[in-house]
Amino acid sequence: MQAIIDGVGDAQRVHAIDLGIQMGVQWAILMDHLASRRHPPCERLVISAVTKLETTVSETRRWLTSFAESLSLPFSFNAVVVSDMGRLKSDMFTEAADVVVVYSSMMLYRLIVKQEELVSLLKVLKTLNPRVMAVAELEASQNSTSFVARFVEALFYNGAFFDALDAFMGREDGDRRRIESEFCGEGIRSVVAAEGEERIVRQVKIGVWRSFFGRFGAEEVGLNRWAEYQAGLIVGGFGSGGRHCTIEMDGKALIVGWKGTPLHSISAWKFG
Repeated sequence: MQAIIDGVGDAQRVHAIDLGIQMGVQWAILMDHLASRRHPPCERLVISAVTKLETTVSETRRWLTSFAESLSLPFSFNAVVVSDMGRLKSDMFTEAADVVVVYSSMMLYRLIVKQEELVSLLKVLKTLNPRVMAVAELEASQNSTSFVARFVEALFYNGAFFDALDAFMGREDGDRRRIESEFCGEGIRSVVAAEGEERIVRQVKIGVWRSFFGRFGAEEVGLNRWAEYQAGLIVGGFGSGGRHCTIEMDGKALIVGWKGTPLHSISAWKFG
């Protein structure tokens, strides 16, 4: 979000595109920033959520609209409904804006197996020419054609992830069970029990994303030191368990890990 705020600058009409919004709580940070900015004031914030079903974002729409009203922030929410990312078109985003920003969290890796959709999405984003595109992805190399290489990588990655869950969540916690079964379970099955098109979950590291984004003229934007400092504060807020979280820079990207094992990458991009 700090990268998004930096990209917005003093723009008065902001259009934010979220490629997988879920509950959308992350946008509260930008909304609070825009509402408190006086010179110049924000004339309107538009959030467009790309989704397969409009009903899945109805609660998010209500929550964000209510939050904007509490801040007296001019706001509108759009659901951009597409069956897959290959059907997304630039003319689906018609709102007039001074600045367009894009947010993608843990979504692009699901399109690695769907190269045509991934390429189509990047072409659309390039056409929209966002001031900044913030991307959070899994930092793992689990796309090898070699089963042994995938297995070893998955063993270390998931071992670190399960260890982190154990430090912060009880074993009977319903949310933990959902994370393990839906998030981890799907990835593990793709590594050990699937091949070819059936291997639907594939993960790559930031270096691969750099090469891919570069094909579309995207240039990596350095995260400022304030963003790194904020990440450290968040980690510190987790008490004793937080000391095992690691935050490092890989070039211009932020890498979040557990006991030295990278788990997530956070990067920002602009299109030339």
